[in-house]
Amino acid sequence: MTVRGKPEFWLGIVGASLPVGVLLGIFGAGVFWPVAVLVAVVAMTLAVVRAYQDAARSRPD
Repeated sequence: MTVRGKPEFWLGIVGASLPVGVLLGIFGAGVFWPVAVLVAVVAMTLAVVRAYQDAARSRPD
């Protein structure tokens, strides 16, 4: 399975990181930055897991 050739994988990562950028922009580097970092980690993890599941599902057996 090659992830590099899967545009959905990279689009998922970019899409997951966009709300994080918005949160960081809203909160700045204030007291809520740990929340933004936590959201970033969760969003990235979900995007990666979803991309791997999609790649595994579409892989020819």
